[in-house]
Amino acid sequence: MTPSLDCRVECLPLAKPFRISGHVFAGASAAVVTVSGGAFSGRDGAAGVHYFGTDDPDVMAADVCDFAQARA
Repeated sequence: MTPSLDCRVECLPLAKPFRISGHVFAGASAAVVTVSGGAFSGRDGAAGVHYFGTDDPDVMAADVCDFAQARA
């Protein structure tokens, strides 16, 4: 069976909101990827690093899906 891949953006809630530099964060937008094949599946997410400019979950999810399609 060929594994399936699902890429989406979800807002993952933080256990407790926190304030830093005048901002309050209650959740984090993250690229979430689920890989399924047969009876098994795995799920993981990434939120990026804000101060490196790598925190756009839409771009991260699209990159993962593009990579997977290129390898198929």
